[in-house]
Amino acid sequence: MKKIFISIFLAIIILGVLTVVFFPQVWIVIYTKVKFSEAKFPQLYDVPISREIKTPEYKCGNCPEFSYYGFKLKTPWTEIVDIEKKSDGVILTFTQDKSLLIFDSQNQLDLVTSFSGDKPEDAQKIKNFFGEENLKSDYNFYKLTLNKSPDQITIFTPKKEVIAKSILIVLKAILVVPVNGGVYDFITEDMKGFQFGSPEASKGVFIYLFNSEGYQHEIIVFGATQDEIDFILSSIEIL
Repeated sequence: MKKIFISIFLAIIILGVLTVVFFPQVWIVIYTKVKFSEAKFPQLYDVPISREIKTPEYKCGNCPEFSYYGFKLKTPWTEIVDIEKKSDGVILTFTQDKSLLIFDSQNQLDLVTSFSGDKPEDAQKIKNFFGEENLKSDYNFYKLTLNKSPDQITIFTPKKEVIAKSILIVLKAILVVPVNGGVYDFITEDMKGFQFGSPEASKGVFIYLFNSEGYQHEIIVFGATQDEIDFILSSIEIL
């Protein structure tokens, strides 16, 4: 579904850029703030908070280990109720209403390639506009996009910056996960990524992971504490 939204977004982005270039800056700012108001899209006003992934001490010498889609991980939960394989991933269910969804990385969106388009000349223009470094990897581009918020633009912001941020805010509305508890970025020994939601505010916590080669992995954890989530993240190894 996310790929469909991205395709639609890319189909209109060039037209949108050409249109807003000729719009007075004040109208771009007003449109963005009204269209994406905090009352309607509160998640767009969350920017990633950096957090350290600690390795909690769990006395479970038999912590189960699972290997799927090019990486392996452990869980602090030992009583497995069910393992259900789906076409797009696998669901691990444990006792006490705890579960872990691991999505097939082959189905994950290649954001930079999709955003840049098929034509080299268009890709270079987009890199020049948003910054070469920001489009070197999906992680960099996710980080750029997630760090944008409608309250960062005003009528006094330079027009090119207003246009760039407005485009990224639209993209963020597609990419962001609408859960409560904020968004966080983190780095582990093998991965770096983003956490959407917190166990205190949302039953499901979404994790986007990126390895050094740029491959994206996605997992969702249900019913876990933050320490349990950190245990899972700190156990991840790339195969």
